[in-house]
Amino acid sequence: MAITSEFIGYCETWVDAVEQLHDEQLIAQEDVESLRWLSGFGTLIGNTDMHLGNISLIPGKTNFGLAPIYDMTPMYYQSKAGGV
Repeated sequence: MAITSEFIGYCETWVDAVEQLHDEQLIAQEDVESLRWLSGFGTLIGNTDMHLGNISLIPGKTNFGLAPIYDMTPMYYQSKAGGV
């Protein structure tokens, strides 16, 4: 979230963010493809919590790299208030 705010502004999705970062030559194409796959996987498992705070990039010498994924959980199926 901090990187997109600094370099490109507001983005709604992971894919939108990495595509714009790639357009600015701040992230490699292979990371764009990985994040597209992860976004699709997250959708298929019911991860409704894929906001920009749940993805991280690692700074390199000239650009950023995708950090290992975390918080990839099927939040759609979490218990609701009242235990339902």
